[in-house]
Amino acid sequence: MTRKRLLLLILCIWAVVGLLALVLQCATGGSNPLLGEPSAYPRLSYGLSMASAMFTILACYYLVRRQQSGGIFQRLLLLLVPAVLTVLDYYFFFDSGMIACLPVLAVVSAMMFIKKES
Repeated sequence: MTRKRLLLLILCIWAVVGLLALVLQCATGGSNPLLGEPSAYPRLSYGLSMASAMFTILACYYLVRRQQSGGIFQRLLLLLVPAVLTVLDYYFFFDSGMIACLPVLAVVSAMMFIKKES
């Protein structure tokens, strides 16, 4: 896969996440979370936060340590899943605790592009 195609795919992944965030921002109106307070759904809130954190850790480990294993689409999917879970966690409950996962995934995607080009 060429560098341009890889960069285009990585940018498409982040465009999908940005589009999802934009749609959810319009759906919430920026004032009320989609599902209400986390105390109304404590297990869902906790489960979604833990899934977001665990998928981020797993994706970062896999993408940084195992550069050559797996196909490119599998690796891009590993970027997409935790990013989508993080955005959903934020807009479902307005819980900003997991938002820090997004910059971490951005750094990993940049590392993936830099490693792939050399």
